[in-house]
Amino acid sequence: MFYKKFGNSEKLIVFLHGWGSDHKAFFWIKDFLEDDYSLLFLDFNGFGLSENLDKVLTLNNYVFALRNLLGEFKFKELIFVAHSFGGRVAL
Repeated sequence: MFYKKFGNSEKLIVFLHGWGSDHKAFFWIKDFLEDDYSLLFLDFNGFGLSENLDKVLTLNNYVFALRNLLGEFKFKELIFVAHSFGGRVAL
């Protein structure tokens, strides 16, 4: 899964795009938040700069991929900002 992370705060905001979109959907907000939070912009598998898929993924596949990615980071507070499909994954 492609991602870009900015900042070293223990407060992490994860931006989850909608179906057919990519990390650029929320990237405009970076300059407003990066002084106070760590920011994680990602492309779900099969979207944007992530690898193309040769199989159909389920919602659970996306949830577990996100969970595994988040396990790589240390944080005390986790905030999700999501649109459409990204909201389903966050829930």
